This record gives sequence, structure tokens and C-alpha cells, in this order.
Amino acid sequence: MKKLILFLFCFGFSSQSQAASFNCDEQPGRKLCLDMRATASYIVVCDGSSCYPLWRNYISSMNRLTEFYLSYFLPNDDFSEQIGDLAYTLAQDICKLEIYGDREWVAAIVTAENRLLLNLREIQLNTNFPVVKFCEKSVE
Repeated sequence: MKKLILFLFCFGFSSQSQAASFNCDEQPGRKLCLDMRATASYIVVCDGSSCYPLWRNYISSMNRLTEFYLSYFLPNDDFSEQIGDLAYTLAQDICKLEIYGDREWVAAIVTAENRLLLNLREIQLNTNFPVVKFCEKSVE
């Protein structure tokens, strides 16, 4: 019985994860930086049905970035200042962006933006930024 308890005690400690530190020079931080830059490239003022291809790519890029972040990073991971700057700038650009068009498209965009903004906030907090850029968008 003592051996079993000791094994469980050791196993409990070994399964706990340690905070890692990430930067734009090494994977997976490098991919995170590239994906944030790619997502930012889709943030342009556009109106109406001619924007649907752009919006499709914007939604896809945000969803990829969100899924990548959730797959590779933990809430207590540390990020370099460069990653924090990218997260802050992307969040700022997303918060400023106003989209007008078909309600279904706008709802899909806002949903993807809000999911991503939560992750960008977490990155900024784990970079120890003095000011965190965050907003929550809605469809009106």
C-alpha cells in the first residue's frame, strides 16, 4: 500500500506543467508571430458583398490563430515583449475595426474576433504589459 501511495504522489508532481517562455525566434513562438502578422494583414476597411472573400480569409486566419494558441500554449506561459507588442497591436486594430454588411457575415466575424481577443489578452497579461488592449464586440 505504501508503494502505491508513493507512486501516486510522484506521478502527481510529474504531471504538473512548468511555465514556458516563448519568443518570435523559435517555434512555436515563431509561428504565433507569423500568424498574428498574417491576421493583421486582413484588417482593412471594406464594405458590402465585394468584401466576402476578404472576410472569409480574415475569419479563417483568426480561427487558425485561436486554435494554434489553444493547442500549443498554457495560461501561465511567458511571452517575449515582441510577442506582447504584436498581440497588443493586433487587439488594438481588431477593436478599432468596424464592419458593415450582411448580418450573418458580421456575426461570424465578431464571433471569431471575440474568441481571438481573449487569447490576445492572455498573451499581453503574460508579457506583463502595463496596459492591456482588450474589447468585446457585438452585432448591432
